[in-house]
Amino acid sequence: MTMIAPHDDTHTFYLKNYFGVAAESLQVSEIKKGLSGAKKYQVTLGDKDYVLRVLDPGLPPHRKQDEIAASVYAGQHYIGPQIRYVSPDGNAIIMDFVHGQTLTPELLQDLSTLNAVVKKIKALHLSSGGFPKGETVFDKITKQLEKLKQSNIPYPTTKVEASLEKLKEIASEFQNEPLVPCHNDLNCLNVLKEENGFKFVDWTGAGYGYAFNDLGFFSLVNQIGEERHKDLLIAYLDREPTQRELHLLNTIKKVSLLRIFAANFPAYEPAIDNLEERESRRQELEKMSLLPVEHFFDLETKGQLRGKEVVVPLSLSALQTFLEA
Repeated sequence: MTMIAPHDDTHTFYLKNYFGVAAESLQVSEIKKGLSGAKKYQVTLGDKDYVLRVLDPGLPPHRKQDEIAASVYAGQHYIGPQIRYVSPDGNAIIMDFVHGQTLTPELLQDLSTLNAVVKKIKALHLSSGGFPKGETVFDKITKQLEKLKQSNIPYPTTKVEASLEKLKEIASEFQNEPLVPCHNDLNCLNVLKEENGFKFVDWTGAGYGYAFNDLGFFSLVNQIGEERHKDLLIAYLDREPTQRELHLLNTIKKVSLLRIFAANFPAYEPAIDNLEERESRRQELEKMSLLPVEHFFDLETKGQLRGKEVVVPLSLSALQTFLEA
């Protein structure tokens, strides 16, 4: 454990405001996992552990409000850790620390483990209360890609245009699906196994969406193969799935690949104002040799999915895989 320096006003304010003691009397260590722009710290006072989460400064105020609302909601419904403190400025929360391990593909090989996680997802979807509205995965991806096109960020032009056309065709299949409370980012680092079950953390992208969105993204990033889709849906539906339900799961799983590109590529690939330099970089991106997207999911399981050198190739691999699917 390391101590947060007394002069670090950003963190000491939140810690002192909740704990009522000087920050230097607390044991604090930074948690360096995940792609979120939030800062996370494990905080120990006596025999009790907490997490201080300073929200991503790049998020607009309404997105921070939504993350806080979803985090509080999840704690109240025993789907996430209990929230103990929301800072007066709306930029930080303190929650209980979940003692346990993050999810792995190996853990999910056990059918009872898969069932338990899926039941927790279902509990979220069936819950009701003050959950943030959010937007559908199709609307969100479309907005992100249109914004990318209007920016000075170099990107693989032909592939992005093709992906938007493909996404539009897929969206029509979900028009009549109901919207439910969704986490929207159930990667292995956000699913924690504790003694009495599972808790979900990091509610940055939470909002109402399609149930299949949570299920599809979860199965993609946790490498649950198509041969196990039936097991997943039986756990969720408590019955045999129909062919349509299997199709929708497989389809939204592919859409999740494009979502990975849309969310991460613009965040990690810098803009280039010079047109000639931007075109040169665009061509470089088009020709980049790409590893299978599963390679990057393995890195995420190990907590090693960080930095432009890794995230940009992940994003491009996800885009290419979406177009080929």
